[in-house]
Parts: sequence; structure tokens; C-alpha cells
Amino acid sequence: MTATQQDLEPGRHRAERAADHPPVEEPGPRRPRPAPTREDARAFRRHQLPPDGWWHTFRLTGDVVAAGTRYEGLIEFWTLGSPDDTTASDRQLAVFWDEQSVPPDARHLHTVITGRLVFHLCERR
Repeated sequence: MTATQQDLEPGRHRAERAADHPPVEEPGPRRPRPAPTREDARAFRRHQLPPDGWWHTFRLTGDVVAAGTRYEGLIEFWTLGSPDDTTASDRQLAVFWDEQSVPPDARHLHTVITGRLVFHLCERR
């Protein structure tokens, strides 16, 4: 019987299987990360909009990094960027659902699946 077959053999206790393998070395101590300076600090920000197919303008300080939903009737998205508004820009976003007409100037960012419904977060170019 091979070692793999022994590992999969029903009834063998986990401690017996562990004894067949060499011990795993513990990693060394972690080096502390330097605290970010104000110039390179970033922050996540949460925004929300309805899945209505209309363009909504947001003042965003970074790129959209995720989208999802926790509440019926709202799509949430998160940006990662500057913690202050010095780098903010106005951007237009909309949520479209499957089979809905999407304008040609829409750029897809994320898809959100909620049970049977599928929504697509898009940005106007």
C-alpha cells in the first residue's frame, strides 16, 4: 500500500497520519510594516446606487475595486484611493441588468449576482 493510500485509508487517526510526514517549519518573525505617510496613504470608501439603468455622478478618489449588494434595491461598490478629496474626479456610473439595453459609451466594471438577478456596474467613458 502506498503512502497516499495509507493517508486516505478510513479509520486511520489523524495523529497517525501526521506521524508519517516530517514536521513543518514555523516561519520566522515578521518584520513590522512601516506606517504609511500621508502622501502614500489610501483608504477604501463605500458607495451605493440603485439598479435603475440611469447614470449617477460620484466624486471618487480612486478606482472601483469591488461591487456587491447587502440590501434589496441597492448595489454597493468600493473604491480604493486617496483618503482626502485632493485627487477626486467626477465619474458617472450606472447599474444595468441582464437583457437591458446598454449604451455604447458604457464600460463594464463589475458584475453582481444576487440569487436569480444579475447586475452589471458600468462607467460612462
